[in-house]
Amino acid sequence: MIMKAIHCSLLAALALKLLGVCYGCKISEYPCKGGASCVPLDKYCDGRDDCGDGNDEPKMCTVCNRTYYGDIGRTYTLTVPPPQWNRLPFLCHLTFTASGHEQGDIVQVRRFRPPPLQRSKIKGNIASPNKT
Repeated sequence: MIMKAIHCSLLAALALKLLGVCYGCKISEYPCKGGASCVPLDKYCDGRDDCGDGNDEPKMCTVCNRTYYGDIGRTYTLTVPPPQWNRLPFLCHLTFTASGHEQGDIVQVRRFRPPPLQRSKIKGNIASPNKT
């Protein structure tokens, strides 16, 4: 009975591997297409092709609304893009999970503020679509 269960588990794992679902990556890594390599989760959707085939930079990807798993002793960097004025309100959920066990976990979040915009004088007329 135990051998049958092991056999079924191995067959299931092989089927998933052949379908491209299962890779040898850690939970803190993103599996590149084909399973040839793994990249840290913070490299997914960072604007750079880390897999070599663009697989980690799909169209319309975002760092938001994801769970990030960490490895002990590794530092990760995520950049949350600023909201677009025509897509407000802007909400970005990030979940950080690390298993520091008895050592604990440290998550440091820093907020970057760009310098204030400089005012400039503009000459001309401003038209409003609501006024005739």
